[in-house]
Amino acid sequence: MRATAGGGVRITWRTEEPVWIEQWPLTEEKLKAAREIVDRELQAGHLQESYSPWNTPIFVIKKKASGKFRLLHDLRAVNSQMMGMGSFQPGLPLISTIPRGWPAVALDVKDCFFSIPLHPDDCRRFAFTVPHTNLDAPAKRYQWMVLPQGMKNSPALCQTYVARALQPVRDHWPDMKIIHYMDDILLAAEEDKHLEQALQEVKQNLEEAGLQLSEAKLQRGSDIKYLGCCISPTEVRPLRIELNPKVTTLHDVQKLVGALQWLRPIIGIMPQEMSPLHDLLKGKAPWEPRHLTPEAQKSLRNIEQRMATAGLGRWDPQAPITAMLKVTKAGLIGALAQNEAAKVRILLWLFSNQVGTAFLPITAATAKVITKARKACCRHFSKDPDVIVTSIPKATWNAYFAQDEEVVLALHTFGGVLQHGKTPAMLESLQHCFPEIKPRVLPQPQPGPTFFTDASSRTSTAAVVWYKDEQWHKATWQQEASVQWLEAKAVCMALALGPNSHANITTDSIFVHNLVNRMAQPGFVGSDICMMLEEALQSRTAPCTIMHVNSHQSLPGFFYEGNSLADGAAKGIWTMTEAKEVHDFLHLGPRALAKHSGIPLARAREIVAACPYCQKTPLWEAGVNPRGLKGNEIWQTDFTYFPEFKPRPWLAVTIDTCSTVIIATQHQKQTARAAQSHWNLAIAWLGVPAKIKTDNGPCFISQSTAEWAQLWGIVLLRGLPYNSTGQAIVERANQTLKSKIKSLAEAEGCGGGIPPEKQAMLLHRALYVLNHHSRGDCPMEPVRRHWGHLPPSTGPGVKVRFPGEGEWETGWELISQGRGYAAIKREEQIRWVPMKCIKPDLNARTKGSGV
Repeated sequence: MRATAGGGVRITWRTEEPVWIEQWPLTEEKLKAAREIVDRELQAGHLQESYSPWNTPIFVIKKKASGKFRLLHDLRAVNSQMMGMGSFQPGLPLISTIPRGWPAVALDVKDCFFSIPLHPDDCRRFAFTVPHTNLDAPAKRYQWMVLPQGMKNSPALCQTYVARALQPVRDHWPDMKIIHYMDDILLAAEEDKHLEQALQEVKQNLEEAGLQLSEAKLQRGSDIKYLGCCISPTEVRPLRIELNPKVTTLHDVQKLVGALQWLRPIIGIMPQEMSPLHDLLKGKAPWEPRHLTPEAQKSLRNIEQRMATAGLGRWDPQAPITAMLKVTKAGLIGALAQNEAAKVRILLWLFSNQVGTAFLPITAATAKVITKARKACCRHFSKDPDVIVTSIPKATWNAYFAQDEEVVLALHTFGGVLQHGKTPAMLESLQHCFPEIKPRVLPQPQPGPTFFTDASSRTSTAAVVWYKDEQWHKATWQQEASVQWLEAKAVCMALALGPNSHANITTDSIFVHNLVNRMAQPGFVGSDICMMLEEALQSRTAPCTIMHVNSHQSLPGFFYEGNSLADGAAKGIWTMTEAKEVHDFLHLGPRALAKHSGIPLARAREIVAACPYCQKTPLWEAGVNPRGLKGNEIWQTDFTYFPEFKPRPWLAVTIDTCSTVIIATQHQKQTARAAQSHWNLAIAWLGVPAKIKTDNGPCFISQSTAEWAQLWGIVLLRGLPYNSTGQAIVERANQTLKSKIKSLAEAEGCGGGIPPEKQAMLLHRALYVLNHHSRGDCPMEPVRRHWGHLPPSTGPGVKVRFPGEGEWETGWELISQGRGYAAIKREEQIRWVPMKCIKPDLNARTKGSGV
């Protein structure tokens, strides 16, 4: 069958730029098969020779069943250039909507894609090349004239093309049931003669459109196979599919669950049967190993047995449609059904989605399924359900559901009948299972014990504190987990204390507070935290009240006292206080103190290090560069590469280590002349420094640089070659400066390279922002610190042991300290030493304090 004359629907393209991907070599067997297929398609009018500038590769694969070859065209590059048409049929039609008892016939359009023409202007984009072995002759190029397999818009074009051919039949027979999905068509009519007339019209219209029906696949009678279902006069059953039990990877589980998801609305696979399979879906990589658990194997056996007998009943247009709703522990189950004597005829099974939030109250879940049932009935039958039957008793419904906002919205505009409780004729296939609803969480506190809960991620501890018998008590739980889990665990511990009396629980976690209040009624859990809280609430016989209090408040009162004690218990302060008291009395070493008090060894070392009588080493041990104690005492200078400033990409950066003022200049290269020019400008702005620290770069160790420093009376200090550790302060300044320039450049619209005419302006603006506005933890601006810095004041007395010396010297005073280093002073002499070389001089401290 040749493609019809004329053009198809024009495809919208993103670009007119041709795509050319070379054809890869093919083996002799595959090349021969490709030529045979191409010749056949040429004879059929599906291909034509081409001189198109577009080219994408082809390959052939052998079919397992027949052993014949199939031609595949790799159109991924072409698909990326076209605008998608979307889906005109976002889902499968519901087969049970075929009226009960109506005769039907199923049709199949033969070679549907190859019968629908492409628009002539689009054909050249679908060209491919058939090569010759060893390049013995020029390759031949062809292009498709019909919809090619693998083209992104082929399904949408196929649907619309066949739909246009069927539209006259729909207009002529408005009461006939016509289902069309891709190239599959089903006709059903109340009388056989009308069905035959419509069938002839369909054949004629399709032939006029260039489409041909497959006579071999035309089906009549009582068992028609259509869209994976077997249709009898009264019911619809799924065709038996192979549920592959050979599961070895996560991908195998995904394919298995995908097949079951298609079966669920037809045979009614219950949530408890899907749950073991959903547990196997947890993972990140498709190759992760998986094996069916005994529970999953049992579920698959039950599903296979149900496939042999279960199915959907066909719709009776004269009978009312009932939406049934049942609550189970695993989720809500719904169904659209019709009553046939004492038997329920299911038209469609409905199930609540998996819980996507931490907790879904039963009222919200009920509202979602009601909305889902009403939408499904309107989508498939163009009407609202006539009756909604729920297994929830009427008294419970009126008490908890009738006033719920989500339930009210779900039933908005519903004009049918709402029934409650068991109705044997309608709920024969749905066993009643509804949890008792009772108030578990009350909004206001009641007489009973008050518990304060808190958690700390630093100590991985959950704690609960309560006041009883004129003293405070505590309970703790330690586990490596998130702080939210620990906060919830603390509330669970409080719920377990006195389950038969009302509990007033106070927490500073707004997350746990809101979650527990939301769990005031039963529902469905979607996380481990909710599962833990649900079990704790179910284990109680008395209700509770949960209250929120802001953390770290210094206000007086019982609540803030209890919250502070809970905070201390969670952070280990309670235990740390006890350990400190033990150490003050016995002066135990770190290991003995940790074992005696049950605290971490690191915490015990902190207690010992803070004791003036036991401290042998300082608390800080890490080393960093000593800073200047006043402006212009120590500078650090470095060259940093900034490619956005090409053709002058090198920035000379100097920072005063005391005030943190930054001076930067732009240069084409790293040279001694550039360094000296930079320093001349920095001196003009900041004054003459006593010392300048640099790395061992050639521009800093040259003879001319040494002569320049001698002229100004500046001492040059150098670090290790190619080691940025000794230049940490200026290295950080480099990053800060470049980051600020990039931010300013983006604000000016210079996202890529910065034009040379704007480079100086952006550099000076960045220096203004960094030097004339506060930076870091210090509230004072760097320029104010530089020109208004006070001389260092004296501090407590310390002993010092200089490296290489064995005796501890006294008479020194601590005037400044940082991480790893300290500045000490004696008379007019100031020295920087490692922190490990000093310790408190207790005699000097006692003397200075007047004791």
